[in-house]
Amino acid sequence: MASSEGSQSLLPRRQRADSGDSAQSLQYDDYTVGWISALPLEMTAAQAMLDHRHEPLRQHPQDSNCYEFGSIKGHNVVIACLPKAQYGNNNAAIVANNMNRTLPHLQHRLLVGIAGGAPGTVDVRLGDVVVSTDAIQYDLGKALPNNHFQRIAKATSPPQALLTVVSKLEASHRGGQNRMLEILAENAARLPHYSHPMVEDRLFHHECPHTSSSSDCDLCDISQLIVRELRQNTNPVIHHGRVASGNQVIKDALTRDSLSKEVKNICFEMEAAGVMDTFPCLVIRGICDYSDSHKNKGWQEYAALVAASYAKELLTSIPPQLLQPSKRRKAQKPTAPEPLSSEVDDCLREMFVTDSSLDRESILDAKGDICEGTCEWILSTDELQTWDQNPPHLLWISAPPGMGKTFMSIHLSKHFEAISKENSGAATIFFFCDSKVESRNTAVSILRSLMHQLISRQPSLINTIIPQWKQQSQRLFQEASFGALWKLFEDMIAKSEFKTIYCVIDALDECEANSLSLLLRKFERLSRGRLGSSPKLRLICLSRRYPENIPEALLLFAKMELDSMTARKEDINQFITSQLQELAQKKRLSREMWSSLEQTFRKKSEGTFLWISFMAQDLQKQRLLDFEASLEMLPAGLDAVYDRILQNIDFEKQEMIRGILYWVLVAKSPFTISQLCEAVDIEPRGFLTRENVCIELIKCCGHLLQIKDKHNRSYTKQTVTFLHQSAKDYLMKSERRQITGLALPQLHEHATIILIRYLESISSHPGIESRQWRDIMKDFPMADYAMQNWHRHFDTLEDITQVMQQGARFFEEDSKARLMWQNLCSFDDDDDYYSPMPLLHLSAKLLLNRLTEWCLRSDRELDLEAEWGANAVAAHCSHTNALEAALSYCNRHILHILAQSESCRNFLIEKGSKEDGSLINVAAESANEDACRFLIEDLGWDPNWQNGRVGQLALSSALENGHVNLVRCFVKEWNVPIGDHSDKLKAACSAFTPEDDFEQCIRFLVDHCSVDINATDEEGQEHYYNLAVVLTSPTGSA
Repeated sequence: MASSEGSQSLLPRRQRADSGDSAQSLQYDDYTVGWISALPLEMTAAQAMLDHRHEPLRQHPQDSNCYEFGSIKGHNVVIACLPKAQYGNNNAAIVANNMNRTLPHLQHRLLVGIAGGAPGTVDVRLGDVVVSTDAIQYDLGKALPNNHFQRIAKATSPPQALLTVVSKLEASHRGGQNRMLEILAENAARLPHYSHPMVEDRLFHHECPHTSSSSDCDLCDISQLIVRELRQNTNPVIHHGRVASGNQVIKDALTRDSLSKEVKNICFEMEAAGVMDTFPCLVIRGICDYSDSHKNKGWQEYAALVAASYAKELLTSIPPQLLQPSKRRKAQKPTAPEPLSSEVDDCLREMFVTDSSLDRESILDAKGDICEGTCEWILSTDELQTWDQNPPHLLWISAPPGMGKTFMSIHLSKHFEAISKENSGAATIFFFCDSKVESRNTAVSILRSLMHQLISRQPSLINTIIPQWKQQSQRLFQEASFGALWKLFEDMIAKSEFKTIYCVIDALDECEANSLSLLLRKFERLSRGRLGSSPKLRLICLSRRYPENIPEALLLFAKMELDSMTARKEDINQFITSQLQELAQKKRLSREMWSSLEQTFRKKSEGTFLWISFMAQDLQKQRLLDFEASLEMLPAGLDAVYDRILQNIDFEKQEMIRGILYWVLVAKSPFTISQLCEAVDIEPRGFLTRENVCIELIKCCGHLLQIKDKHNRSYTKQTVTFLHQSAKDYLMKSERRQITGLALPQLHEHATIILIRYLESISSHPGIESRQWRDIMKDFPMADYAMQNWHRHFDTLEDITQVMQQGARFFEEDSKARLMWQNLCSFDDDDDYYSPMPLLHLSAKLLLNRLTEWCLRSDRELDLEAEWGANAVAAHCSHTNALEAALSYCNRHILHILAQSESCRNFLIEKGSKEDGSLINVAAESANEDACRFLIEDLGWDPNWQNGRVGQLALSSALENGHVNLVRCFVKEWNVPIGDHSDKLKAACSAFTPEDDFEQCIRFLVDHCSVDINATDEEGQEHYYNLAVVLTSPTGSA
């Protein structure tokens, strides 16, 4: 390898752009050729091919690739290399997916580098080039009895457009025109260490292994050399044929010959199989060894340069008109100015939540690949055909746990992706919900991911979001902004260039309860045609049939019940056969045992893929002598599987395992190994650390639990979750209470007490106030969980008596632990405070109604004017006292209790006597209908009273914030006359925010309140201009 100084002089100089594009800087969609190298030495050869090197572009968020930009004969090329020491199909797939996402307008893709030759029917030699006519993953298949292997992978061909250029190039070579040799000689002169190694090309018989510890073959038996016809020169020969790709380096001649005889390939490599599905490309490989034990690195640089030289000649042979950069979207029709790239990057970075493609691959890694031939039947069902052809294109696929819903989701998402690749008018987006992963179990996470995917397919759609991003920044992607995001999602669909957008959402039932309600409300309105949904969207949701609000909300969706489909039963049989083939091959089972296994699996599986997978894994661990007895003892159904796991736990481990299960069951976010050790108070044993002990206890839980992120060596990163949602469901059933010893409410009560005491133990350490949070986390692994979640457990409690008694110190007025927690949480700003927030403020802010009630019913006198910190702090919180905080958050029952105190009663009387509607305004701004009813109906206040501070009408506040139900209450129930407040409504409409229900507010006013959206004032200005814009927009339903 040359020095960096030398390399700079040998490679093309960096330029801003080619001369043909010098008037403007290049952007991502100017690059039309993607080039992937697996090794740095391959990337060096690729860089040498560039006529000009371009300045790097701003890195897109969530793209870990590092790109080299340049041009070859006018074609703008982007080159990426796999991470150092991370080669193989999986890593290649990640690089390819990143490149696709960042550069969606690539027209041609190349995978260029070195490979091991497979000499046989084709006389392939070191330094030759292999150009793929197709590629196949040779190690993907099924292990069968008697050491047989059934290959199930199918060969994938490069794009036809590139194959036609390959044919043209072959014809030119046959005619004596070989520009590749000129390119090779030119670059070998610039990179001397990449020139021909000028050493003997030796191929040994497969019976002759390499015997020396040295990399050279000087001590190998030269009598075993294969005599080949002498070539006239050392020029590389171009071969066209099949490339075999796998996840292992082939270094054995017998294996090489056996595989190449069966696969009929010319060479072996490790990346093509990982990219061909999502990155259809031409594979170009220089041969650097013979895939045998005589492998050495002497030919690698030269082979890399030969392959790169062929790739450059290929690009020079492609007619320029085929590679014209895509027209910029801003030139196609006038649009708003392009957002600054920094704004786009920041917006995309905040929007990104998870990579659904990688989530899908992770699921397959954990569950195993979809059994060949299964799931395909769904494409020909009447239900799917009807869904595709007839509006509203909404389909709900349901089934009980473990019935293959996720496999079906994966199959559908890949099928629609294949359609989208063939049809530029179609796009596919998808999401896999997972209750165990916080970034995958909320409504906002789903929308953020789907929107991010749409932008990756059509980058100009970011312009739909940027105006809102400028106004709200990170707040746009928080849970409270679901309504705004849904509206933007609909706008993006309507404005997209796609005629069809396929959308698959898996495991809808694993969404967090509040998120699920939000989504279902939208889906229900979609099905009833109440939203401005585009006919482009074809939505499929997959879930269980509970909770009950799912079937209720999806009542008008087309439906398919997987467990009742006859074709799915054949999927089960195929899956059983697939699992048993591998088992029979490893155990060398007799035909009689195979037959017995098959009958037992079909009988006891109850049609559940998960049961089949679990039992196959368990039987693989059994000794052959115990096999028949184990088969007879197999439990029937998933619940019986979990029963058996718990029954087999040793008595001495039961207490610890009960604690582990208890915490995983009630956890508000996944526990790490280190946190579980703290929570369950696990001690080290002998030579085992406490973390080792914890891991061994988790293993005893079998199919109930799993450790995620095992590749991460830090116990603070490895998390423990249920292996499957059915395991959590099993423990949630009332009859399983004996496992944890407590009912679920008692578990949350116990958790709250433990977490509060943990915070107290932290705060009691000397000097804790001056320590950094990271340092605290090292000594107290559960600190982060306790800080974030004690109040979430508290909020689930119906009776807080035990918590208030056992955690009395935490709730005292001068609690050091609560002050520490408050400062670590950084409520509302980053300043530190010197006294704890009053409990009444705290309970209102965290919506802890039972704590609020406890505060009000306690013996102590309520100090209404108690403020948290200085007056500036109270103003920052937008509440001058606890009553205003309560009116923002608390329900009617709590407000009645609050009003019984003398200070509150006097305060309310004073406001009422002044006809000051500021408190109604506080409640209306927060969409607290209960508080509005308390003030207007229970206290008899006039809803027409204006805010004594700013003259604001409560109706206007409700309208500005899009609170349609409150607007309806003010107008229909409390008879606030619209005409008397036209100026206020005009101001509200001019300052509206595009939240979820704003359009519904407008429609209510137009349909039920005789509001004229075309009304003008004396100067001819339209009163309700914004209102009319919304109603007549393309995404509206007018």
